[in-house]
Amino acid sequence: MVTTRKISNAAGKDAVKVVIPGDKLAVIEEFFPADFCFESTDGYIYSCVVGIPSPDEENRQMRVEPLKKPFTPRAGQIGIAYVTDVKRQIAFLELYAIENQRMIPSVSAYLHISWASYRYVSAMYDVCRPGDWLLVQLLNSIPPIYLSLKGRGLGVISANCNYCGANLKFKRPNMLYCKQCNKEQPRITSSRYEDTTLFSQLSF
Repeated sequence: MVTTRKISNAAGKDAVKVVIPGDKLAVIEEFFPADFCFESTDGYIYSCVVGIPSPDEENRQMRVEPLKKPFTPRAGQIGIAYVTDVKRQIAFLELYAIENQRMIPSVSAYLHISWASYRYVSAMYDVCRPGDWLLVQLLNSIPPIYLSLKGRGLGVISANCNYCGANLKFKRPNMLYCKQCNKEQPRITSSRYEDTTLFSQLSF
């Protein structure tokens, strides 16, 4: 069953049904998610934006028509990203917030070693690791989106130990420390490492 709300137009007539982010739209057996919708692990399709549901019965697609122009990333904007995988030359991330706005769903992005630091780094494993949170800058606005850490305050803002999973503490710029393992672990750190106010943008 679709979760909707009714609003009236300026003349007070012809109320339309409106959904907000997180509202249930349909089950995946009925439709495939299309524009401004996403499929959840519970088998339902949810809205990503405030808008009007627009099911396409013929093509079995569910979409939402936004009431406002959707937020689009732009080059130069600052965001918060989560590292999902790291290779020697590149890291794979998901952007969860851009310019204090939560991204639903998240946006896939990439960080190449050439944009990881002004100083020389031999491999991305010294920049970040899977599970790290980064403060990043967008290099472009059209997918695939590439990110940079070459900017004031950019870098890792939260990280866990490579060995035991405990939260790493800041020791000095570009070096973190695990109290459990008594080991130093390199990262390209942000000047805002462990700044919890940054995570208020995510609203998990």
